[in-house]
Amino acid sequence: MAGRKISIKSARKSMGLSARKLGNIIGCTEETIYKYERMHNPDLIKESVKLDLCNALNVSYEKLFHVNLNITYDLNPNATKLEITRKKARMSRTELANMLGVTRQTIYNFENKKCAPSMPMAIKICKIFNCTLDELFWNDWENTEKET
Repeated sequence: MAGRKISIKSARKSMGLSARKLGNIIGCTEETIYKYERMHNPDLIKESVKLDLCNALNVSYEKLFHVNLNITYDLNPNATKLEITRKKARMSRTELANMLGVTRQTIYNFENKKCAPSMPMAIKICKIFNCTLDELFWNDWENTEKET
């Protein structure tokens, strides 16, 4: 079923992973995995860990954390795809910056087209959000180039 929501534990078991193995994959202990599986409020799990769990378990964020990512967070009609995607993932600029090893201001600059990410940086961002370069950057930067 495409829209079915699943738990961390059932996703882990369907992949044939022990809690210890999953912990090793995402860089935490077996006990921490058990703690995540028992949590009733996934908002207490850091966004970077949630994304690691989704990647390791090959499950969408929406299914694993029972959120609707089709909600429109774009209150700004000029928002870039990067900003919209970050907000849909319920991630702050600071959290994304920490995952990329840059400052919050750098993320702000990317989102407001004050500077473009390097190709390696753009690829890292796409991996975090599990999308392609075209999906995340193409139209935004193509329109900017025409304006200048």
